[in-house]
Amino acid sequence: MEVKTEQGYKPIQSIKVGDKVYAKNELTGQMTYQRVQAHYNNPYDFTVYVEVIDEQGKHQTIVSNKIHPFFAQVNQGELVPSSEGHHYNGEIQNAQWVDAQNLKADYKLLSENNHWQTVKGVTIKAEKL
Repeated sequence: MEVKTEQGYKPIQSIKVGDKVYAKNELTGQMTYQRVQAHYNNPYDFTVYVEVIDEQGKHQTIVSNKIHPFFAQVNQGELVPSSEGHHYNGEIQNAQWVDAQNLKADYKLLSENNHWQTVKGVTIKAEKL
């Protein structure tokens, strides 16, 4: 798995406290480079595969743990629980932070370049991450 940094994409294992990574403000939705405050190395027994397609028809698979929060546009009126307590109060309608395990087909994910990607499917496997 790779993370966008000021120096380009790097393997997540190589990220250190103090590095700047591209991040979304959980309240406003603003995207900026932010310093890593802590480094977690938690073992996970499940791996989540999120299949998305962008506006140009390009397919991508995002690999995650079950509780990683994704900024998603969900169906109107739907409130999806967030295990980490992330809340969004910005201008994008029907947007909220959703754990990977709770993503559903047809939800929209906002990409790093502010374009929407559509979730095509979510697969959870009993594989260590």
